[in-house]
Amino acid sequence: MILLIPFKLTLKMISKIFFTNPEKWPKWFLIALLVKGTFFAVMLKMGFSEDIKGFWGGTNGDLFSYIDPIENLLAGGNYNIDNRIPGYAACYFLLRLLFTQAVACNVLIFIQLLVAVVSVTYLAKIARIWFRSDLAFYVTFYAYVFSSLTNIFDHYLLTESFAASSVIFWTYFLVKFEQTNQKRYLVVSGAFMTFLIFLKPVHAPMLGIASLVWGIYFLQKKITFKQLIQRSAFFLLPFLVVDGAWIVRNYNYYNGAFVPISKSMWHAEGWPPNFFQMADFTAAWGGDINFGLPKNDIRWIMGFENDQYLRHWFVHEQIQPVPSYVYTSKFNGDSLFWIRKESQRTLYDTMPETERLRRREIVKQKLIAYTNAIRTEKPFLYYVRAPLRIAYRFFIGVSGSHFLEDVVQAEWPRKILFYYHLILVSLGSLGMALLLYTQLRSFNLQSVAWLSGAYTVLILCVVLRHAETRYLAPVWPFWSLCAGFLVKQFWRFLTLFK
Repeated sequence: MILLIPFKLTLKMISKIFFTNPEKWPKWFLIALLVKGTFFAVMLKMGFSEDIKGFWGGTNGDLFSYIDPIENLLAGGNYNIDNRIPGYAACYFLLRLLFTQAVACNVLIFIQLLVAVVSVTYLAKIARIWFRSDLAFYVTFYAYVFSSLTNIFDHYLLTESFAASSVIFWTYFLVKFEQTNQKRYLVVSGAFMTFLIFLKPVHAPMLGIASLVWGIYFLQKKITFKQLIQRSAFFLLPFLVVDGAWIVRNYNYYNGAFVPISKSMWHAEGWPPNFFQMADFTAAWGGDINFGLPKNDIRWIMGFENDQYLRHWFVHEQIQPVPSYVYTSKFNGDSLFWIRKESQRTLYDTMPETERLRRREIVKQKLIAYTNAIRTEKPFLYYVRAPLRIAYRFFIGVSGSHFLEDVVQAEWPRKILFYYHLILVSLGSLGMALLLYTQLRSFNLQSVAWLSGAYTVLILCVVLRHAETRYLAPVWPFWSLCAGFLVKQFWRFLTLFK
């Protein structure tokens, strides 16, 4: 019995430190800073950055599409919208006015870290307010703060870190408005949604989620039509102001063209020949179309060899051909092998340019025909199985470096992060389904969580069919939130038998 005393004291101390009163925000901020800061420091120590001398963080192929337009602008040129809209670039621009390029980039990733640390506590606040449970607060906080899916992006010059934080703040200030009925919270919430859209335009339709919730309130006679219009107007005000200015700029820049956000969802340049036709064909059967990541399906038909053009990856690649169940009357394995070889020939073989273009056009037309054949001859594969396969890969995190595959050579740390992610995906998805069920019975603002998650999966996995796992990061907070909801409900169920 005496031997148990130190053990009990240790448990009590751990509980006091890591499960302190949710109202003590400074302590939670420090815990988040400790966890995310440790992850951040490891990434700075073990990660790689070869693109900007003096930059400590991580980079990838998207880096210069964010900063080059600003460098061009500062050199007396223009900001080129064709590559990126200026949400992330604006942050870099403000810092670049004060610092050198490397210092500006370093300051930016430290700001990302601090904003992300604050956002963790706000996400846990949402859980406590919505689910009226300290347990939901604890689960949400720790589920999110330890997740590598979002932690990894704090040290990258990418939009994911700010996007995830923006979603949290957008939701939190909607919650604050419901608590206080103060219109200023709607404006602040709308500002964060505007920032999210100018970071990642694919989330623009989420601008309507709040108004949709209030519209249902109106149908349920919880609010008047005047209140619906007022709430929507205050919430949309930041977007209307910012996007209005952006539309005017684009009207002048593009000689009278109406460009509300971006001219295209794709970069304007830098794509391999026939990439879009290869992407359409690969996505038609549920393959992954990011050719810059190992094991992705499109790499085979593009003609890549194992591990070709991959930097710093500790995962050995075994490129697989297109599965035989995809074949139709228009093509088979030999047809696709010809596409693979011909694509490489037109890249590297010596030939007249006219002959090169002629051959590429043949490849292009064949790929279009093969894609149409999948759609018409195998509709179940195209419309059902393919989106499900894309969604599966999207959620389990195989498309990307979210478990340090390009940083840590040892396999066991990567497996820990991977299995933790699978547990959180499972708990969060079950929690989101349970939340949807409860919302069908008693609709309220909590529907923001499942509406945002459902939209993201639908647009990326079904409509665009381009679901690189990092695109889950902006709405990943809702999976942590719903994991907290599930655990809270399960605990409540268990207490019924006491």
